[in-house]
Order: sequence, then structure tokens, then C-alpha cells
Amino acid sequence: DYLLKYTVAKKFFANDQVSQEDGGIEGDLYDSLVRDVKIRRVAQKFGVNVSNKEIDSEFELSRNAWGFRDKNNFPDFLNGYGISEDILKNSVIRPQLFLKNLKIWHSAKPELNKEAHAQAEDLYNRIENGEDMASLAKAYTQDESGRLVWGDLGFVNSTELLAEIREGVENAKIGERKIIFSRYGIHIIQLEEKNKNLLRLRQIFIADNKFENWLNEEFKKIKIYKFINF
Repeated sequence: DYLLKYTVAKKFFANDQVSQEDGGIEGDLYDSLVRDVKIRRVAQKFGVNVSNKEIDSEFELSRNAWGFRDKNNFPDFLNGYGISEDILKNSVIRPQLFLKNLKIWHSAKPELNKEAHAQAEDLYNRIENGEDMASLAKAYTQDESGRLVWGDLGFVNSTELLAEIREGVENAKIGERKIIFSRYGIHIIQLEEKNKNLLRLRQIFIADNKFENWLNEEFKKIKIYKFINF
């Protein structure tokens, strides 16, 4: 994996005419590879995995985001950097998804986010008991732009939502609210209007601020032996 990523990086900088010292590339790629391995080990330790369906879905999103809606042209683009679609999926997308899924798992664990979960449950119950969600969003949401609009996200296309948010709201009924866990934290989301794929949502967001510290503590439990000198 290291030699593959090093070759790809060298071709990337050469093709895009970006100056980069070899030592910088080597060191950065080694650190990136070690982090990927550690994340995968931590994820698997807690039963967090990545499915082929997730990888294929993320691959399609990436391909479209890069402007290759004609899938026949994409392999040639990748070949210019010395990689194939399988390499992109397994060496780039899979590690990203391990991190994403681990973040979602962490956000959903009350024992790892006691204060955030307690606040989310309190706000959810207050709304259920009749308090105005818009007023609570203005007072408590940790999304600064959302606070300015009282938590109103406006109409959004369901395809533009984070996958974990989309899965939680796409079958919701008008007026229904849910607590949803994402890679960023906890969302209290209410579906206010729906027009085909357009959803009008209101949310109160509570950030997961403990993930990085928790992850670094887990990293300390993993031994990595370095056999490459730069």
C-alpha cells in the first residue's frame, strides 16, 4: 500500500506540476498509511465494518463529483495516475469509510458522549412535551448558521444529505422528528414539508467533541513497527 500510494502521489505532483520534495511525500504518506491501519484496527475492535455496497455508493458519488458522469472515461483518467478503480476503492475510499463509520458509531454511544446524549434527550423530550423546536434550535443548536435561522435548513434535495441523515429522514412523515447520529455528532431533525425529493428540515445539532481524544487514546494501545527510513 505504501509503495502504491507513493507512486500515485509522485504522478499526481508531476501531472499537476506541483513542486514537492521527495522526503515530504514519503513522510506524509507513511503517516497517512499508519493512521489508516490504526483506524481500521480500532474500527474492527468495536465491530465497525465497511460493506462493498457502501464502497460502491461512495465511488459513484466521487466519480460524479469529479465530473465523470460518463463512467467509460473514468478509468482512463485514473490510469493517468497509475491506479485502477479497484485500487481507488480499496486504498482510498475504504479507509475513508472506516473513519466515517467509526465516527458514527462513536456519536451513537451514550457512554462515550454522556453530556451530548443527555442534552439531546432533554431537548427532544422538551419538544415532545410541547416546547417550540425553532426557539430551542435558536438557543441550543451548535450549528452557528443554523442558529441564525432557528434551525430551519430550508428545502434540500435528499441526495445532497449525508448518507446517514438521508437514511434517517427519507421515510419520515410530515411533523415527525428523530434523533440521528452522524459522523459529526447528534441531530434532532424534524421533517416539516416534503415535495418529491425535496425535504424541508429543521434541526438542533449537538457536536461530538470527544471523538479525536478518544481515538488518540485507542491509538496508544496499538503497536506499529517501522521498517522504512526516510
